[in-house]
Amino acid sequence: MQKTAIAFVALPLAFAAAGYAGGQVMPAAVVTAAPSEIDPPGQTPAAQVLDELADKESGQESPDEGAATPDADHSQTAAARNEANVVRLGRMSVPVYRAHSVTYVVSEIGVEMRDTEAAAKFSDAENTSRLRDAVLASLHRAAEGLSLTGERVETPRLAETLVADLRDDFGADVAEVLLLSLLQAEVPRS
Repeated sequence: MQKTAIAFVALPLAFAAAGYAGGQVMPAAVVTAAPSEIDPPGQTPAAQVLDELADKESGQESPDEGAATPDADHSQTAAARNEANVVRLGRMSVPVYRAHSVTYVVSEIGVEMRDTEAAAKFSDAENTSRLRDAVLASLHRAAEGLSLTGERVETPRLAETLVADLRDDFGADVAEVLLLSLLQAEVPRS
C-alpha cells in the first residue's frame, strides 16, 4: 500500500520539480530561419471567399459573382426604419453544405424592436449576445432546412423564420428582423 502511495504521489512531484529546475538552468534556445525558408501560409478557398465577402459591400458585387441581393421591398423598408429601435448584430456567416460544394452566406443582421425602451434593453452587451446567439442558431437551422438550400436565398422566407424563432425566445419585443446585407458565394468541395 505504501509503495503504491509513493508511486502515485511522491514520484510525480519529484519529477515535476526536477523538470522545472532543469528548465530554469538550461539556456533558452533561439531558432532563427532565413526569410526564404519560411513559407507564407496559404489560405483555403473558403477563407479567401469569406475575406472577399467581408471586404465588399452588398451593392458593389455584381449578381453573376454569386451575390444574392435582398428583395427591393426589404431594402426599402430597412432604410425607412427608425434607427433608434434597431439593434445591429453585425455580420454572420453560415456554411450551407451541398453534395459538391459549400455555399457561404454572409449577412449583416439588425433586429427591430417594438419600441425604444426594448431596443435600449437589448443594446446591452449581454442581451445583444443572447440575441446574436439566437439568430445564429436559427440561421444554422435554416441552412439545414429549405430557407437557405435553394439556388438563391429567399430573403422574405428567411426573415419570417428568424422572426418566428426570435419571438419564441424573446417574446413580443421583437418586431422584425432586417437583413441589411446578404451575400452568397459557392466554393467547390475539395
